[in-house]
Amino acid sequence: MTSRSNASDTRNPASEGPQQGLEARLFARIEQKSKQKSHAIRPRDRDPDDGLPLSFAQRRLWFLDQLYPGRAEYVIPFGLRLRGRLDGTCLDSALSGLVERHEALRTRFALAADGEPRQVITAPPRVKATVIDLSAHAEGDHREQAVRKAVAAESRKPFDLASGRLLRALVLELAPEEHLLLVTVHHIAADGWSLHILADELQRLYAAALAGTRSGLPEPVAQYADFALWQRDQLTGTTLHRHLEFWRDRLAGMEALELPTDRPRPTNRSGASSTLNFSVPLHVADGLRAVAAGRGASLFMVALAAFQVTLSRWTGQREVAVGAPIAGRNRAEIEDMVGFFVNTLVMRGEVTDEATFGNLVERVRDYCLDAYAHQDMPFERIVEDLAPERDLARSPLVQVMFALQNVRETEWQLPGLEAEAFDVESQESQFDLWCFLSETSDGGLDGQLRYSSELFDSETVERLAASFTAALTTGAFDPAARTSTWDLLGEKDRRRLLTEFNDTRVPYADDITVCELVEARVALVPDAVAV
Repeated sequence: MTSRSNASDTRNPASEGPQQGLEARLFARIEQKSKQKSHAIRPRDRDPDDGLPLSFAQRRLWFLDQLYPGRAEYVIPFGLRLRGRLDGTCLDSALSGLVERHEALRTRFALAADGEPRQVITAPPRVKATVIDLSAHAEGDHREQAVRKAVAAESRKPFDLASGRLLRALVLELAPEEHLLLVTVHHIAADGWSLHILADELQRLYAAALAGTRSGLPEPVAQYADFALWQRDQLTGTTLHRHLEFWRDRLAGMEALELPTDRPRPTNRSGASSTLNFSVPLHVADGLRAVAAGRGASLFMVALAAFQVTLSRWTGQREVAVGAPIAGRNRAEIEDMVGFFVNTLVMRGEVTDEATFGNLVERVRDYCLDAYAHQDMPFERIVEDLAPERDLARSPLVQVMFALQNVRETEWQLPGLEAEAFDVESQESQFDLWCFLSETSDGGLDGQLRYSSELFDSETVERLAASFTAALTTGAFDPAARTSTWDLLGEKDRRRLLTEFNDTRVPYADDITVCELVEARVALVPDAVAV
């Protein structure tokens, strides 16, 4: 299973897998230090009817849900194509088992008497998948259109955070032994890494229900509410002050990134988005890895540097800040916990005229390492502290996100079924622009730009993708060159500037005098000023 959620799926600070190079060593040191100095996350005794505090990440999503009710920006779907005999009763049993095992999926959010939001763990509800019979549609374009319509409607359907039901399932029946399964959760209860946990457990619970046996899954060591309480305890006193001082210093005076848009920014964004896919060839990806190795950096850092150059060129701004999602799972207790742990680090960089790409990579490397050392400070808490001017038309601090994903594949093994994951495109986005890169099996890079369709036309985003690809290519093979000398024009831009804009020829009659031209103009607009 692959999943592009609203945040990166990976667990290590650089979003590149826990065993790779510099980030792996850094991650190991941070994790070891955390285990030595911090209290372990343990189950807490609590009254199930008592309200518990939200984690900082949950609090922000709850606030946004109140601000934009009925939106589906934080709905995370994943889908499966199933061939074979699907037992609906066993599927419902497996889904109900997930909700029973993980409190985050059965948490409701409500205001307490003091005006603060609280999470309340509910009793495990029975989950029953909604079934839509599409078998009457003949196989072909008509059926695919019906499938796309049903999937899009389900992925745009919001959750009621006050209900305590944060997981739902839809089964599209295409034929007696052909189905599509769409499982959807809210981001306040799960992240991309959680989807893999849920997928693994769903298989075992389904197999156990089919066989009439117990799943053998170990009981969770702790629940997400325990983490929320632990987080509140940890981020106090000198620890809180140290992290806040770091981010205050790094983000002081930061200006919003102003990408040139095709339309004025609406006063109240809808979140409507579209996607554009692109690719980076193997030889370019290998060149980027060589640049990284030569400077003690990672592929993520090198790609981020190239992305900052691209954004600087497009905006005309020397300072460029983008958000980078990290998995936030740097403790053993939360390795297999379902919940919302993803954090956002603000990566601020300066692209100067005299700097070479190699210089920029080194600066990005140093900044990233410092940021990773302060990754425990939730982005939501930084927003509260810096208190930027609230603007309903844009997200706070960062408007553009960048991630290099190392997506973990789930090997689906459901008894009596052939299962294959299929991507469900996100319908809404909370940012102006998302840039995803992921490594392919042959070593190349696949890319995706998810963009606000309220702001950008597809043609503009195609040009941006071409500029970014050109930056990656130039940086890979000429890191000693100054980035101000880079040619980031894509083929379409080059043709437009050098050919189309200079093609000023118009039909003109050679057998007419100047006086006759003047007379013709007078007849056309007699009241116009002549000179």
